[in-house]
Amino acid sequence: MSMSLSGGLAGNGRAALAAQQIWASDVNAKGGLLGRPVQLVFYDDQTNGGQVPGIYTKLLDVDKVDLVTSPYATAMIAPRRACGARRKPRPAEEMDWDRRPGCPPPT
Repeated sequence: MSMSLSGGLAGNGRAALAAQQIWASDVNAKGGLLGRPVQLVFYDDQTNGGQVPGIYTKLLDVDKVDLVTSPYATAMIAPRRACGARRKPRPAEEMDWDRRPGCPPPT
């Protein structure tokens, strides 16, 4: 995931990352997701939305992650959504968007 670990949103980004790390530890203590351990892969987006598409491209194409989550803050989420919408399979958090009224189909 992309997370603001430096820059103006770093304080909130570090707190959000800590919460996700607690979640991963809890899930792994219970056997993981679908029997597989959760491993968080994250990069500092430097509170710069321009960094986000490249980070998610790397996560999907190089790191080959199975699941992506959104970064902290709307200014970081918007560029990430554009990156994921062009992908198949689409990021799990966006799969329900196709069922929402007025939502265009994925490209």
